[in-house]
Amino acid sequence: MASAPIPEPIVRYLVPFAEADGRAEPGCEPWRAYGQHQFWLGRYPADEPPLHVQELRPEGLLEFDRPDFLLHRVVAGTPYRVTHLFGFWHVSDEDLLWFQFPRTDLVFYVALAGGMTGLGGDHSIVWYCGECAHEIYRRDLHGAGNTGELLTPGATPVVEAFNADPALRRCPSCGWEHPPAYPFSPLDPTPGARRPPEW
Repeated sequence: MASAPIPEPIVRYLVPFAEADGRAEPGCEPWRAYGQHQFWLGRYPADEPPLHVQELRPEGLLEFDRPDFLLHRVVAGTPYRVTHLFGFWHVSDEDLLWFQFPRTDLVFYVALAGGMTGLGGDHSIVWYCGECAHEIYRRDLHGAGNTGELLTPGATPVVEAFNADPALRRCPSCGWEHPPAYPFSPLDPTPGARRPPEW
């Protein structure tokens, strides 16, 4: 089987975080493809609950909750989630870089996923027990596309199925019931719009 050709590298590309005069409105951009990467940008008011990357590692939960600039790499195969952005754990065959740029009135968040050829687009959506950390439910999605495709439309039916069946949300080890989850939910800048709950 012949491998797919490597796309021509993008020598440089510009992603506008703000207007030319420096102004920026709260809101989020959809996932976009740049060569072998997918890119997401969120502009959140500084008084909103912050987005933090969490990883589940063999030694336990690790949360990257710095209030200042952050660049963090989530290595492929590591279960991770972003608080207030999606209510499930994501495992991917792609690396993800997470950037955080705090400013006076806004915090800019950037997710950059991908960067390698020959990946199968394999992802898993997982939930773990909040009491004993046992795996409650996992859905493996092989050939599901890139991270942006998976997080936006791809994960929603899995989240809906998880929420609809209390048996799926019950820990087989200790009996704890996971609260209903939420899909990828970027900031809605509409006044009065509700943020997803955090658990």
